[in-house]
Amino acid sequence: MINATATNGPPIQLLDIKPPLELPDPWAWVWWTLGLLLATGMLVAAAVWIYRELTRPKPPEMPHLRAQRQLRDARGLTGDPAIFCAVVSGAVRVYLEERFALRAPEQTTEEFLAAMQVSSRFNAAQKIAMTQFLQQCDLVKFARETPAHEMLDWLHASAVRLVNETAPKPGEPPRGASKIP
Repeated sequence: MINATATNGPPIQLLDIKPPLELPDPWAWVWWTLGLLLATGMLVAAAVWIYRELTRPKPPEMPHLRAQRQLRDARGLTGDPAIFCAVVSGAVRVYLEERFALRAPEQTTEEFLAAMQVSSRFNAAQKIAMTQFLQQCDLVKFARETPAHEMLDWLHASAVRLVNETAPKPGEPPRGASKIP
């Protein structure tokens, strides 16, 4: 500090020079605004992408894959043979309708077996296995027959074998896209 005196008064003390005052960047608000807009845009884009992913229609499950899944799930129903046979035969009938455009679910077992016997889509062994499978399922469902656990295993294995044997091979175009009256 420097002491100075006025001409008629007490001495005046002078203060040192202050350091330069830091002024904020006049363009800082632009950078903050751009950063905020960019973050908001990224959040909106992520929300739109997630919404589209959640609402996008899933491709339909192939009939043989759906039937295989239903047959796997049916293994837990062996405690009630009637329900087990209804689920297993239903899965096979719906599969045959979707895969080969057969009207299996709408027909009685006799009607379906008669139509299947003249069909060239199945070989002789498949026709015999399908006949035995459906007749045994009908005995359990309608005649209230109580089969042994081994019979339920055989029914399940027959259904799985039929689906696996008739499933489209890789590269094979799907058959039976439309229903035949």
